[in-house]
Amino acid sequence: MTHRVKILAYEGCMASEVMAIADLFHIANKMWSSRHSKGKEKLFSFELVGVRGTPISTANGARIEVGVAGDMDCDLLVVPGLDFDSPRVLIERLGQLEPEIALVRESAQRGIVIASICVGAFLLAEAEILDGRKATTSWLLNGVLIKRYPLVKLDLNAILTEDNGVFCTGAVTAVYDLGLRLVERFGDSDLAQMVAKVMLLEPNRRSQAPFVFTSLDAQSKDTLIAQVCKWLDRNFRKKFSIDEIATLFAVSERTLLRRFRNEMEETPIGYLQKVRLEHAKALLETTNLSFAQIVDHVGYFDESTFRRLFKRHVGLTPIEYQKRFSIR
Repeated sequence: MTHRVKILAYEGCMASEVMAIADLFHIANKMWSSRHSKGKEKLFSFELVGVRGTPISTANGARIEVGVAGDMDCDLLVVPGLDFDSPRVLIERLGQLEPEIALVRESAQRGIVIASICVGAFLLAEAEILDGRKATTSWLLNGVLIKRYPLVKLDLNAILTEDNGVFCTGAVTAVYDLGLRLVERFGDSDLAQMVAKVMLLEPNRRSQAPFVFTSLDAQSKDTLIAQVCKWLDRNFRKKFSIDEIATLFAVSERTLLRRFRNEMEETPIGYLQKVRLEHAKALLETTNLSFAQIVDHVGYFDESTFRRLFKRHVGLTPIEYQKRFSIR
């Protein structure tokens, strides 16, 4: 049986996500055909479609010819993400994509499987099909998604989520994790494994946590909290209390905690832990320092405590992280 797929392309979408999923399906088709019906049967019949009837320009400026979405007579709709300069710009862009969002909503109502890639989850959320469902997106935008769509069950670290026919992924290269999962769902696990080997892909990746970079994720509109974050970024090795930070910035401890939590959705101590973890990750990537030396450098005093903290937040032990990401 051939499964009909439409890949939704629109102005400003990520070309890599559109083409990567198409190429993966193409390779899956070739391998599937070699096993079935003397090479005549394909697993996927896919096309790039748009809702406006014109070629589109992707985020990198490449032009793509697309077919008309039409009556959406398909089994699967793939929704790529879009480029953005800031959360504000992202929300503005969503307002310009009402026809695409309406198509996603209509497709879900018809029982079509929906798969979003990276920021594509925001189109699904706007269409209200993520309400009450597990979802993920780029770790850079976790906070934005939580605030704008409180009914979504956001899995902050997941690379891939699947909930009742709706798939979401983390950042850009998670398109390959999605592709392999869809090959497994519509084909079989053996085919997915073969495609992974041919394309040099690591199957069954679980978490975005090792890739999170706190200083990029931390953005505050509150001038006070932005200053506190910068101070913590510079003074992460020091030992201090919340009361001392509050005094330094001439506010009460209660006010500091309230405003920090409202902006950052965590406490200053939680933010400080993430900063220390980022510095530890950088040292593991680029130096020959022992773990004891790294622990001391980032302002901790107990190796076992920091090792447990590292594993909980990063999803890997320090040794595992160093083996995977060291650039020495």
